Amino acid sequence: MYRGSGSRETIVAVDRLSFGVRRGECFGLLGVNGAGKTTVFQMLTGDILPTSGAAYINGFSIMHIQQVVV
Repeated sequence: MYRGSGSRETIVAVDRLSFGVRRGECFGLLGVNGAGKTTVFQMLTGDILPTSGAAYINGFSIMHIQQVVV
């Protein structure tokens, strides 16, 4: 969730996303502009923290790893 530019409205960038990628598999996210693709990768790489929910990479929680690193 983030504040829209120039407004006080809170915007939900990603909601109820679920997917899995097998080891060695190549994948990509497709979607219309504003669908949250960049936000998903920013959360998975640690550029931004999710406000809720859970995400795991190779069995490790990205929330737990971020707390340890920060």
